[in-house]
Amino acid sequence: MRSRFAAVLAAAGIVLGSLVAMAPADAVAKDKPIYDGFRYYKKPSLKGCGLSTIKIFYEGELFGGASKSKPNVKQLKNVIVPQILKKKWDYVVIDIEQWDPVKEMDKLILAMKTIRDGVRAKGGKSKLGYYMMLPEKNWYAPVQNSSSRMKSWKKNNDKLARLAKEVDVIFPSLYAMFDSKSDWVKYAKGTIKEARQYGKPVIPFIWPQIHDWNKDDGQKYMSASFWKTQLQTIHDNADGTVIWGSMTTKKGKRGWDTWKSGMPWWQVTKDFAKANGTGKFSGCKA
Repeated sequence: MRSRFAAVLAAAGIVLGSLVAMAPADAVAKDKPIYDGFRYYKKPSLKGCGLSTIKIFYEGELFGGASKSKPNVKQLKNVIVPQILKKKWDYVVIDIEQWDPVKEMDKLILAMKTIRDGVRAKGGKSKLGYYMMLPEKNWYAPVQNSSSRMKSWKKNNDKLARLAKEVDVIFPSLYAMFDSKSDWVKYAKGTIKEARQYGKPVIPFIWPQIHDWNKDDGQKYMSASFWKTQLQTIHDNADGTVIWGSMTTKKGKRGWDTWKSGMPWWQVTKDFAKANGTGKFSGCKA
């Protein structure tokens, strides 16, 4: 979820802003799903906490130990498709961060078509999409809103229309690169506006920590106020939210953080899900 974007930033000298768009009428409905995409160590049952279920397939599952230079069609057909048909998830996220979405688009299209065609051939109705690939992950274009950055960003997003035709839903990554609420709002609204051009539901990913690309604030949990702003902004402008996490570094090694029910971000999430989510909220003990 993090590696490809960090590499893009490093290579581009930082690429990642601020057109505030009116949300479409269907985006302002009161209740929208908030999906549990957590990867916490010792995570408790979140049953009754107002969250909805989503499936994220990571590269280990998608490539099955084979080379990541091209889609493992056999793995997709014989392992991934049967899981989707069996579980019947409403939404399925495909997370492949090895390939450049513009330069290696054909690989992404082949992988998606393989999964989608296999699922549809058996009557499966799960909606599929790529994590982060649409629109191009770019903090500075919408935040700075300079004509040159915006022109380049929009040009790449236009190229990605061919990939967008192959998915059912757009899952942009809206992780906070800096501890700045105002910049993040510009980034989120600008990205969601770009995502809308593809004519598909938009369900962004957010993360209660600052992206660990940031050497100063990376992995820091944001304030309750900042986190609530993220939940509210996406609720008002998109069609749902996926909450990802976590990340911590111990003895120089990155891994999943340990779940702590008393964390401010989780208290905010529970309250928000109870008031605005579509998942059942009853007897939440986490």
